Amino acid sequence: MRNITNTSKELKEKLSITKVNYLALSQGGYPFGPAQPCLNGIDCRMVLEFYSRWKFIDELLPLLEAAASMGEEARVMIIKGPNAQQSLDVDDLGFRKNTSALAQIRATCMYNNMMVEEYSKLHPTLSFCHMYPGLVNTSGFDAVPWWLKPLVFLASFFMLSPAESGQRLLFGLLRPGFKTGGFCVDQYAEPTKAPKGTQEVRDALMEHYKKEVAV
Repeated sequence: MRNITNTSKELKEKLSITKVNYLALSQGGYPFGPAQPCLNGIDCRMVLEFYSRWKFIDELLPLLEAAASMGEEARVMIIKGPNAQQSLDVDDLGFRKNTSALAQIRATCMYNNMMVEEYSKLHPTLSFCHMYPGLVNTSGFDAVPWWLKPLVFLASFFMLSPAESGQRLLFGLLRPGFKTGGFCVDQYAEPTKAPKGTQEVRDALMEHYKKEVAV
């Protein structure tokens, strides 16, 4: 978290960046590896796929709002998977008790949906979009367990190339109808009915997030 704060500070001070029009975040964790606690006991997967993304957004919000105040576009895109669902325990939002990698990955998908919903209300002049990139044929699949490699090989015939996925993501980022507000969209940049939890759960998540990323 401190690295994110320091990086954002350098962008604003050393590089003299005064505004940000577009911010896209796609960092993630390997879902099949063992748990690696790295933030107050929270697994690195969750840090990469949720906490660090919104910490970057928080740090760069003044630059995004500066762009919006000039009448320019100010858009944020979270690249993950808005349609995944996971039952949530408001007493274990950091998944310290439930260490299932699959549960964590699905939960962070929902967490990003909920943050898009809440941040779009808190910052109505900005755009927040959570988009699914599709199944993309990247080197990330090289690290899957040996027993999954045959399945990955077969699936590769149906995967998107990084270039095609990138074009779709760019379309979603720049789509005129997404200029302000909160949006959860599929790999074609079409709105999808994504799980966003109840207001009570979203409020609990916001409080949990603020507590965990405080530095």
